Amino acid sequence: MNNIEKEVKAEFGHFILKGSSYDSGQRLGELLKKNKIFIKFLTSGKFDKNKSGFDDFDEILSLYNKHCPGINEEIQGFADKVDCSIESIIFYDSMGFQSMSWMWL
Repeated sequence: MNNIEKEVKAEFGHFILKGSSYDSGQRLGELLKKNKIFIKFLTSGKFDKNKSGFDDFDEILSLYNKHCPGINEEIQGFADKVDCSIESIIFYDSMGFQSMSWMWL
């Protein structure tokens, strides 16, 4: 291998989760919580109104309730299972709302 190439090994999983959105989030949390490094990443979010373009976190939740019903409940189930707040889930922190918020209005 030269300096540019690097071999990377990755593991992928496919889950079929049944039940309510909340139950699915709980099950996903149970399946993933063994991987502490991944959980640390997934729970490393922090609401920043300047970055998000929203005044408060409830505005983001409302937006998802409108356009993606069930996702907030699934993420809440996950957050409850891994013992963190829903605001700390990286999904909400990583969406780049400021750049795309005009599309949702």
